[in-house]
Amino acid sequence: MMKFYKFTAPNYESDAMYSRRNPITWVYQYIVPGIICPICGAWTGNRRLFLPVEDAGLTELLKEKPYPIPMDDWYRIFGRAAERDNFAQRFRFAPGDVLGKPTGIITTKQVPNFIFPWEGGVLVTQQTRDIIIEANLSGCQFLKMDLIDRRRKKGKEQPLPTIYVLLITGRINQSSEMNRCPVCARVKASYSIDLNERYWDGNDFIINEAFPELIYVTEKVFTIFKDKGLKNFQCVPV
Repeated sequence: MMKFYKFTAPNYESDAMYSRRNPITWVYQYIVPGIICPICGAWTGNRRLFLPVEDAGLTELLKEKPYPIPMDDWYRIFGRAAERDNFAQRFRFAPGDVLGKPTGIITTKQVPNFIFPWEGGVLVTQQTRDIIIEANLSGCQFLKMDLIDRRRKKGKEQPLPTIYVLLITGRINQSSEMNRCPVCARVKASYSIDLNERYWDGNDFIINEAFPELIYVTEKVFTIFKDKGLKNFQCVPV
């Protein structure tokens, strides 16, 4: 029987400790506003799409403050807005989508193997990326980040590290019907995913698309990361 682990940040003693251990802050470029549903109330999702936005009109729309707006207004403005740019056919925005090239602000020269800039977001160093590739761990891809250097003067004497977004491509499908709102189609989070092997695609890194902030890994991943002495993560058995 396959053993899975929840892959997440360690339990930090304080917010200050979190900031020290995760010294790269995400730079938000374009955000789709949240939505106000008459049943669910105001809500926003958390998809990071890492897609460039080229249409000037769409750029202006997405630069507005991403406060939730009434559902009718949201669908009028954003229901088919993606068709104005070079997105894939049938692509549709969702409330809270974050777009733009991955960009972060780095504040120190010391960078751990893993950085968690948001819930479910994972950044890795060049060393970590190399270990994952050499070990043939499956279910992930790497997207190089742009870094804005805010290190102190002494730290700037060293070259910027190479940092990647860890994109999870492995999947484990939900075994039961999703609890969706009949009005806005929001998936109501239960934070309980059936990690049954029957619904697993066989990859080492996996998520369920309805809950992308929850990352799971196989025992192979946990063992390799532990044996290599990688820092700033935890694997919690599930």
